[in-house]
Amino acid sequence: MFDQFEEFFFVYPDKSKRQPFYKFLRLCLDIPFVKVILCLREDYLHYLLECDRLFNFTAINNNILDKNIRYYLGNFSSVDAKAVVQSLTEKTNFYLEPALIDQLVEDLADELGEVRPIELQIVGSQLQTDKITTLDQYHQSGTKEKLVERFLEEVIKDCGDENELCARVVLYLLTDDKGTRPLKTADNLAEDLKTADIVLEKEQLNLVLEILVGSGLVLNIPEDPANLYQLVHDYLVSFIRQSQEARELEERKKEKQKRQQAEEKLNIFLKRQRNSAIAVGAIMTFLAAVSVIFWFQSEKNQIIAISKTSEALFTSHQTFDALKEGIHAGILLKKLPFAQSDSQLGTQVLGALQQSVNWIVERNRLEGHRDLIWSVTFSHDGKLMASASYDNTIKLWNQDGREQNTLKGHKDKVLSVSFSPDDQTIVSGDFQGIIKFWKRDGTPIREINTHSKGVYSIDFSHDGQTIATGSRDGTLKLWKRDGTLLKTLKAHKDGVNSVAFSPDGKMIATGGRDKTVKLWTSNGKLLDTTERNQDFVWDLAWSNDSQTITAAAGGAASTSDDNRVKIWNRHGTLLTDFKAHKDGINSVAFSPDGKMIATASDDKTVKLWKPDGTLLTTLLGHTNGIYAVRFSPDCKTLVSASADSTMKLWQVGSISCSRNAKIPASASVDSMMKIQFGSGVVSILNAHRDRVNQVHFSPDDKIIASASRDKTVKLWKRDGTLDKTLDGHSDNVSFSPHDQTIVTVSDDQKVKLWKRDGKFLRTLFKNSDNILGLNFSPNGQFIALGSMDNKVIILRPDSIKHQILNKHDDWVRAVAWSPDSQMLASASDDNTVILWKQGNKGEFYRYETLAGKNGHKSWVLSVSFSPSDDMIATSSNDKTVILWKQDDKGKFRWYKKLEGHTDEVNSVTFSPDGKMIATASDDKTVKLWTRDGNLITTLTGHNDYLLSATFSADGKTLALGSADGAIILWNLDKLNHLNNLDSLLGRGCDWLHDYLKNNPKVSQSDRHLCDDIKQKPSSQ
Repeated sequence: MFDQFEEFFFVYPDKSKRQPFYKFLRLCLDIPFVKVILCLREDYLHYLLECDRLFNFTAINNNILDKNIRYYLGNFSSVDAKAVVQSLTEKTNFYLEPALIDQLVEDLADELGEVRPIELQIVGSQLQTDKITTLDQYHQSGTKEKLVERFLEEVIKDCGDENELCARVVLYLLTDDKGTRPLKTADNLAEDLKTADIVLEKEQLNLVLEILVGSGLVLNIPEDPANLYQLVHDYLVSFIRQSQEARELEERKKEKQKRQQAEEKLNIFLKRQRNSAIAVGAIMTFLAAVSVIFWFQSEKNQIIAISKTSEALFTSHQTFDALKEGIHAGILLKKLPFAQSDSQLGTQVLGALQQSVNWIVERNRLEGHRDLIWSVTFSHDGKLMASASYDNTIKLWNQDGREQNTLKGHKDKVLSVSFSPDDQTIVSGDFQGIIKFWKRDGTPIREINTHSKGVYSIDFSHDGQTIATGSRDGTLKLWKRDGTLLKTLKAHKDGVNSVAFSPDGKMIATGGRDKTVKLWTSNGKLLDTTERNQDFVWDLAWSNDSQTITAAAGGAASTSDDNRVKIWNRHGTLLTDFKAHKDGINSVAFSPDGKMIATASDDKTVKLWKPDGTLLTTLLGHTNGIYAVRFSPDCKTLVSASADSTMKLWQVGSISCSRNAKIPASASVDSMMKIQFGSGVVSILNAHRDRVNQVHFSPDDKIIASASRDKTVKLWKRDGTLDKTLDGHSDNVSFSPHDQTIVTVSDDQKVKLWKRDGKFLRTLFKNSDNILGLNFSPNGQFIALGSMDNKVIILRPDSIKHQILNKHDDWVRAVAWSPDSQMLASASDDNTVILWKQGNKGEFYRYETLAGKNGHKSWVLSVSFSPSDDMIATSSNDKTVILWKQDDKGKFRWYKKLEGHTDEVNSVTFSPDGKMIATASDDKTVKLWTRDGNLITTLTGHNDYLLSATFSADGKTLALGSADGAIILWNLDKLNHLNNLDSLLGRGCDWLHDYLKNNPKVSQSDRHLCDDIKQKPSSQ
C-alpha cells in the first residue's frame, strides 16, 4: 500500500525519475494475487494518467482510473461521523453526552454535511485532553478552531519552554504560502532557521523534530542521503500560518531583507563615490552609449512581448489573431538595427510566426452585425454571402469580406435567408413570421405575413419556381416565386426548424422540434418519417447528387445530450450515425462534391467529417456558439456564423471541386479524394481513439499504416482515405520492403502476417511477453522484435526458425536494420544500444555496444540507421539524441549529442536521402536537423506528445503519431519555402490581405501593417 501517494509527484517532479516506479508497478500487477493500493488526494488523480500513456498496463486494461478499481475514501457523512464518535468513545470509556456529539458533528460538517476525518481526529483528541464531555463544557471551550489551536499548543509545550520558539518556527517552515507541505531535511530546516536569525545546536533541533514526529504532527520519511520531514496533513497548514509567531517570523525575515538591501545600497554608493573622480571624464560618452542600449533593449523587449502574445493566442486557439501579432513582431524585428543578429530573439520571433503560418485555417473574419447571426448562405455563383442576424438585418458580403449592402426592413430577429438559383432574388424570414423578397442589389420587392410564428428556414426549388418555408408554427408552406401560396402542410407536431429541396427538385426534407426528419414529394406528399432522434432536429442538408441527406440534432434549446449526426439515403434508410459534438449541433452542411460534412455547435467549434463519420479536423476560434455553417460552391471556403456576432471564412480546399460528384458509398471508394486545409503545410488524419505509437509509409508511398493503443492498425491511402482497419492489435506495424505484406503484433503477442489489402495470411510467432519493437529487414528475409522480457528475436517470414538474442538487461524498446540488412540495432531501457551482425552461417552475434560516458543516461527509446549505413542516431528518455559515426575500422563511435528537446525524445529517423534527421518528443515538438546535427527548424503547434516520426519514401512528407490519436502529416515541400523571416512575413501578409484591407474594425496602423512586405498575388 502506498499512502499519500500525491507526495510521489512532489518529490519526483521530473517524469523520467518516476518511470522506474511505473515499471515496478506494471510488474507487480502482472503477478497473480498481488494487489497494489495507491492512496492519494482526489485533486491529484489526473497525475496517474501518465501511467497509461507510458506503459502497457494490460492487467487493468490500460485504464488506471477505471471506476471498477477506483474507490472513494472521502469524508464521513454526518450519520457516519456520529457513529464513529460513539464507537470510539465507548471503546475508550470516554463517554460523551449525545447532545455534545450532535453539536460537534454539526460544527464540523461542511455545506454538504460531510466531516473531514483529520478534523474529527484532532478535535476529538483535544476534547479528551481537555476532558470535555458535556455540551456546556464544549460551549465554554470556544470554537472548533480553538480546539485545533490548543491541540497544536499542547504539542509545542511538550518540546519544553527553551525549545518553544524553535518548535513554532519548524512547524511554520514545514508549510508554504501555497497551502501545501514541503519536504525538508534537518539541514534544510537549520538553514531556514538561520535565515530567520534563530541559531540552534544540532541536538536541540533533533530533539524538537523527535517530539513533533512522536506526537504524530510531523512525518519522518526515510530517504537517502538524509531523512525528510513533512507536516502530517494539509488541514493544519492554515492554523500554523495564521499564528502570531508566524506573522512575527515573516516580519523578521522582511526586516533582515531590508537590512541586507540597505547594506548593499551603501556599498554601491561608497564604490561609486570612490570611482567618481575617475569616471567624470567619460560620463557623456557613457550616457550616450547607455541611452542607445536602453533604446535597443526597450525595442527588443517590445518585440519579445508581442511574440509571446502571439504564442499565447495560438495556445488559446486564436490562430488568426496569433498570426497578426506574429507579423507585428516580425516586421519590428526587420526594422530594428542589428536585431536580426540576435539569434535568440530571431528564434523566438520566427518560431511564433512559423507556427501560426503553418497551422492557420481561418482565412478572413467578417464583422458588422451587432448581434447573434442565425443564418448564412452563399449565392450560387459564389460571389456573394448573405447573413441573417438578431439585429434585424441581412448583410450581403463580397468574397473578399467587404460588406456590400445591409438590407433593412425586418422589425424582429431575422432567422433565415436564401438566394434563388439564378441569384437575382433573396428571400428572408423573421421571428414574427414575416417573409420578405429582395432584389440582389438589396431593393425590397414584397412582404408576406402568413406564418403565425418565426420562419426558421427557407429554400428554393432547383428550377427556382417554388419556395418552401418552415416555421415555428409547425407548418411547411410552398409558394410561387411571385409570393402566391400553393400549399400549407402541417409538417411537424412542433416547429419546423429546417427545410431543404433535393438538388434534383423531386423531394423536400424537413427537420422539426418533434425530433423527426420527414421526406416529402416536391408538391407536398409525405413519403417517409425517420426514426425519432433524442432531440430537436435543427438542420439538415442534401448531398449534391440528391441521394443522401444528413441531419443534426441537439442545438439551441436542446433537451438532451444527443448531439448526433445521422445520414440516410433518399429512401429513409439510415446509413451512418455518430456523435459529433459535446454540445448541441445547430447546423450541418454537405460540401458540393459530397466528400465532406461540416457541423457547427454550441461548443464553439466547427468540425469537418468524411461521410463515414471520420473526423477530418476541428476548427477553433469562435468565442460563442455557432449557429450556421455553409460551403462555397467551389468547395474551397467554409463560412461559419456565430453568436459572437462574427462570421469566419475558413480555407478548407485548395482546388475547385465538381458539383456533380457523387458521395462515396464507403470510405474506401473515393481514392482520388484530396483535402487540403489552411496553408497546406499540415494535414491531420483522425480515426484512432487512443495514442498512435507507430506510423509508417509503404515503400511505394501509396499506403500509410498507423498502430495505436486502441488495439487497431489502420491502413490509409496517401490522400488520407481510411482503407482498412485491423482489429485486436498492439502498437506495432511494419511493411515488407517489396510492398506485398505487412507484419503486426496482436494484443495477445502474436506476430501476424497480412497481405497489403488487409487479408490475413498466417501467424509467424507468439511471444511470452509484450513486444515493443518490430521491423522488417530491407531485404525482406528477417523480422526483428524487441520485447519486455529483455530479448531481441529474429524471425524469418518463410520459416518457423527464429533466433533469440539475450544480452540486454532491461526492456528492448526499438529495433532497426542497416540498409544492407547485415546489421541490427536494438535500443533498450538498460541505456544501451547493441549492434548485432550476421555471421557467415546466417546467425546474428553481438558486434558492439553503444554506451559509455558519452552514451545515454536513461532509456534508449528509438534507433535509426542512415541510408548511407555509416551513421546511427539514437534518442532517449534523457531528452537527447546522439549521433554515432562509423570509423575506418567499421566501428561506430560517439560523434555528436543533439540537445534542445525539453522532454523525452520518443522517435528519431533519417530522411530517405540521408540529409535530414527528424526527432519527435514528449515536449510536443518535432525538430529537423542536418545530418551533422545542426538544427534546421522546430515544428510546433501540436496538441499532445509526439510518439513516432517517419518520412515518406519521396522525402516530401513527414508523418507523426500523436498521443491524442491523430496522425499529423507535414508537407516538407511547402515548409521548405517558408524557412526564413521574409518568406513567413510574405505568406502571413498574403493570408491576411483581405482582412486588413476590408474589415471595418481593423485600426489604421494595422491597415497598413503589410505595406512594405512583398506578397505573392493572392490565389486563395
